[in-house]
Amino acid sequence: MTALQGVGLGLRMPHLDELQTTATPPPWLEVLADNYLSPDGEGHAATHALTQRLPAALHCVGMSVAGPEPLDENYLCRVAELASHFGAATVSDHLA
Repeated sequence: MTALQGVGLGLRMPHLDELQTTATPPPWLEVLADNYLSPDGEGHAATHALTQRLPAALHCVGMSVAGPEPLDENYLCRVAELASHFGAATVSDHLA
């Protein structure tokens, strides 16, 4: 695991092609976990290849940490698998 330093880039699908070929990539990527919970989803292979070269932070929007319902253990397991797959240095979510 690599410590994140500098300013990262919030990865979006339109960035994938350019990031694969750029000579000056950002120091790290923020990957929105919820976009990648399906293992065969759009951009998954390209994002995985990028996270093999660049450190990544995994950000979620679906944990509902401060919500009235109990945490969704299935969701948490899928996020943990994704964090491992992408080698994420950190995992975060909103407290809402």
